[in-house]
Formats: sequence, structure tokens, C-alpha cells
Amino acid sequence: MSKKMNNRANNPINNRENDQANKQEKQIVDQNEKQERPITNQPDKQENQNINQTDNRQISNQTEKQENKQSADQTQNRGNKQSAKQPEKQENERPEKQTEKKAAKQPKAQPAKPAEKPQTAFDNFKPTIVLTCITTIVALLLVVTHQFTYVDTSNMITDKLMSALTEVMGEGDYSIVSDWNEYGAEKPENVEKLIKKADGSLAFEIVTDGYSKKGLDLVIAMNSDGSVKGVSVVSLGETPGLGTKVQNESFLSQFAGKKGEVEIVKNAPAKDSEVQGVTGATYSSKGVAKAVNIAIDTYGKLKIQNTQGEVK
Repeated sequence: MSKKMNNRANNPINNRENDQANKQEKQIVDQNEKQERPITNQPDKQENQNINQTDNRQISNQTEKQENKQSADQTQNRGNKQSAKQPEKQENERPEKQTEKKAAKQPKAQPAKPAEKPQTAFDNFKPTIVLTCITTIVALLLVVTHQFTYVDTSNMITDKLMSALTEVMGEGDYSIVSDWNEYGAEKPENVEKLIKKADGSLAFEIVTDGYSKKGLDLVIAMNSDGSVKGVSVVSLGETPGLGTKVQNESFLSQFAGKKGEVEIVKNAPAKDSEVQGVTGATYSSKGVAKAVNIAIDTYGKLKIQNTQGEVK
């Protein structure tokens, strides 16, 4: 019996055949028993049928379990074989792809930066040197431009100067005295020009400081006796509305006839040498008086011949 059980356990197919054979034997035995039993024994017959059915169910269940186990073992074996083959296949097929992915993930090698040069003393002063060169070039260009465009008016009578001369000396022919030796004197630094009229009368163009540096450009005409004939303005660089008031006739007319040094006062003049200045333009008023005093002093140093040839 034990040998039969072992054989049944070891060989599922044989087990199935044995079960069927046992079933058939049992059915034959049961039929024989039915024939031997009396017909009236119906409960025993039903009981035996139930037992047979139960045995048949148990046998079929065991058979199904064994079949399911075998199929599961076969499926598992197949899966293990396939899973064992797949890693090998992946290892054989994907090394190149894995290498490509690793290469893609790795950061690209950046080119090496050139080594920075150490700063020198020249590098520190380079901006200053460049700026100095630029300003020097610009200055040279300005100088060259000025030399080409500059017109020397030291020996010329400009339109403004002619207008100022005509205002105090009238119409006539005027010329610039270039040789002061003609009058036995040297040209002072504070006198721009000595102008001579055709009738021999003289006038000075003098530029002096008022409120502004060299803000007063004036013409002072002289009488033959050394007194001031009149004062007129060539140009003004004074404060508009204040210093520019010195060009008013009411102020300039006070200098006519002055022969000695002139002084600016705030109130009405008490002396012949005093001139009342323009209110709010004291520096400009004193600048005009300074130019008149230079003209009187310079004219007194000139050796001027009168109509009879006498030198004064």
C-alpha cells in the first residue's frame, strides 16, 4: 500500500490512472453489494452513494490540485528560464546604450581658460595715459583750427570799431598807427590801438576790466589840448541790465572835457575830476574811469606836432 502511495505521489499521470481504476473497482464492488442487499434497504444505498460521491470529489480535487501545482511549477520554471535569459540578453544588447547614456549624463569638458596676465604698473596708469592722449590730440586740433581761421585785427579797423569812432569823432578817414616812434613813445601794454584821423586827431582803443575780466572795450577820443573829447563803447561783457548801463549817454557824457585823473563817486560830483557812477554797476563804472585815465596819461606822453610844426 505504501509503495502504491509513493508511486502515486511521484507520478501524477499514473496516479490519475490508478484513481480511475480504483474508482472502477469500487463501482464494481458497490454494484455487487447492491445486488446482494435487499431492495428494502434504501437508506444504506443512499448513504453509500453519498460516500462514493464524496470520495469521488476528494479524488477529483486532489487531482486538480496536483495538475494546478504541476502547471504552476512548469510556468515558474519557464519564467525563471526566461528571466535568466533576459538579463543575459540585456547585458549583451545594452552596453552601448548604457555607455551612451553615461556619456550624455557626464558634463561636457569646458575649454581651459587662459591664465590671466599679472597686472603691471602700466596697466594701472593706462586709463590716465589714454585720457591724456585724447585731450592732447583734441587741444592740438583746436590750436590748428584756430591758426587757420584766426584773423589778426590788431592793424585793422573792424566794423564795431569804426562805428564807435564815428560816434565820438564823426565821419572821416581813419588809420591804425603801427609805429609809435612817430610820436616819440612806445606802445603801452594796456592800450590796444592808437587810431589817427585824417585831420590829425587821435583816439585810443582800450580794453579793461569791469565786473567781468576784460569786459569793457572802449574808444576814448582826445582833443589836441589833452582833454577827453568823448567816450564810446565797442563791446561790453558786463552783466546785462546792470553793468551794461555804463553805455548810456548820461553816464559817458560826464567824461567829456576831463583832463586830469577821473574818480567815480556815488553822489553828485563835488569836484571837476569826479564822475557819478551808475547805481548797481560800481565795478563797471570804475572800469570806464580807468580806461579814461589810461588814455589821458598816454596822450600826455606823446610828442604831437601842431599845425605850425611845434611839438607839444
